[in-house]
Amino acid sequence: MNNKEQFDFYVKNGLLKQEFDVNRVDILANKILECLYKPTVRKGLFTLDWARIKRLKIDATEPINWGDLSATVEKNEGRYIITIEEASPGECPTLCEYVEKYLTAWGWPVIVQTEW
Repeated sequence: MNNKEQFDFYVKNGLLKQEFDVNRVDILANKILECLYKPTVRKGLFTLDWARIKRLKIDATEPINWGDLSATVEKNEGRYIITIEEASPGECPTLCEYVEKYLTAWGWPVIVQTEW
């Protein structure tokens, strides 16, 4: 279940509680970041998928700690504030646009920001 429409349907029908919305957006934001990596043959290791990063039009020169990306989510006035940890504040617009693009397309009203 990725989109807000499905989530709202489950809430309306008593299958989920509305309070789970922040948790759902958190999971989705982190999954979107995980898509930038690919597994290696070494057990438990992942490496950046540079071809995918380029294809998604993320500027690889943005000041990002690629080894420790994660997202946290807070809700404020009906919008979800996503903070991508380990990326320079205000200096990673293409990374923010990438996350925002998918969550917005799935119906989640988001604002994406970065912080160290």
